[in-house]
Amino acid sequence: MIGINKLVQSNLLNIALLSSFLGIASPVLAESDLSYNAAVVSHYLWRGFDLNNENPALQGGLDYEHDSGFYAGAWASQYEFDEEDDGIEIDIYVGYSLALNDHFSVDASINSYQYTGSTDSSIEWKIGLVHDRFELNYFHDQDLETDYIELNANYPITEQFSANAHYGINDDGDDNYNDYSLFVNYAISDMWEANLGYSNHELDTQFAQGTIFAGVFVYF
Repeated sequence: MIGINKLVQSNLLNIALLSSFLGIASPVLAESDLSYNAAVVSHYLWRGFDLNNENPALQGGLDYEHDSGFYAGAWASQYEFDEEDDGIEIDIYVGYSLALNDHFSVDASINSYQYTGSTDSSIEWKIGLVHDRFELNYFHDQDLETDYIELNANYPITEQFSANAHYGINDDGDDNYNDYSLFVNYAISDMWEANLGYSNHELDTQFAQGTIFAGVFVYF
């Protein structure tokens, strides 16, 4: 319990320091932007896996972006892997996005996954090619020694509705398996958004199977 408390305090301190720094730096750097987000989702789905024991989850984060291409942020969610391992996942990340032209950019980042339960933390690297309508990303987790490739696409139907698709392939060194999802986003207003979709996973186990999901998001 002491270890968990220390981890919680450490992560909260990291987020507080990041938020404080970004809050101070934002007025100084005229070409920067600080934003926040929060969500209520029916399932915490990550690459086809349900990470909250098929329960709804509260999520939220903060993001800092600069016109130079640098960005940083923190994101948190409830999780429950089993009865003895649940709590809060906290991701802290930094990255850089380089515009190649008006439509394409290259994005590279590093993400630290940390958990208040018994799951060990891990570091994951990403490099991706981003277009207005799609993105192709490659991830490597240096601690779990896994690789993941994903293709995401979006298509605007109207000013408020957009259709989205995701396909991913995971390689953990022993096995390869894939996941996919299809969903629709609805822009309720400039701040609010909702989605509804379907996710499935090749493993077809209890927490990696066909799932209908929905969520409500707010950005400010």
